[in-house]
Amino acid sequence: MATMLAVGYLIDKIDHRAFLITGMVITATAFELIARTPPQGGEIWLAAASAIQGIGVGLLFTPLSTLAYSSLGAELRTDAAGVYSLLRQLG
Repeated sequence: MATMLAVGYLIDKIDHRAFLITGMVITATAFELIARTPPQGGEIWLAAASAIQGIGVGLLFTPLSTLAYSSLGAELRTDAAGVYSLLRQLG
């Protein structure tokens, strides 16, 4: 959540693509760490990997939402919000 708030503050100063690429790399790294969780005593490993995943996802959601709604007119944004939320949940 802190990452999403920071991205919301910086989104006008830094290109969206930089956030998206960084978020994808961090999330992919976290998935790799989760896949390598040791069978015994992996609780701390899994918690750290999940925290890293949270940072990566925080870098993804805010720019994606901003880009999704920025090209729409005000009358379409409410309908788009429902579709966007549905597709994000299904994804």
